[in-house]
Amino acid sequence: MFAIYTIISSLMKKTFIDMKDNHIKMPNRIKTSFIGLGVGVIATLLGIGGSVITIPFLRSCRLKMVNAVSLATPLSLPIAIVGAATSIFNGIQHPDLPTWSLGFVYIPAFIGIVAGGFIGVPIGTRIAHHMPDRLFSKVYLSLLVIVVIAMIFE
Repeated sequence: MFAIYTIISSLMKKTFIDMKDNHIKMPNRIKTSFIGLGVGVIATLLGIGGSVITIPFLRSCRLKMVNAVSLATPLSLPIAIVGAATSIFNGIQHPDLPTWSLGFVYIPAFIGIVAGGFIGVPIGTRIAHHMPDRLFSKVYLSLLVIVVIAMIFE
């Protein structure tokens, strides 16, 4: 539901796709810290990466899409670490887990995701730096739609 909300609210705000003004308007440090805390809490509770929340926020601050993604993506790492640690801790004593599991973390899948990241990130970075901002924002929202559809049919 949160991903659907993010898609709809981003489409309703014309500035998400059509960035007319490039004068960055970041809030002060205190407000930014509270927003960051909120992003961390919400993302952890929902089991999503913080970038799903952070990118629309950074776009509202008038950052170009490539900069918003570049700043938001690393913020998912602490959320992923906390989520993985929690999954390991909560599942460590759980019976009937497949071989190669560490709690609720399946090690071959973890290795595959990490390897895919090492392959995909440099390719995606090159593509993103050559993509017009308007197209990049539409591709981002399209990928979110695909994620929502996949989640619905899973």
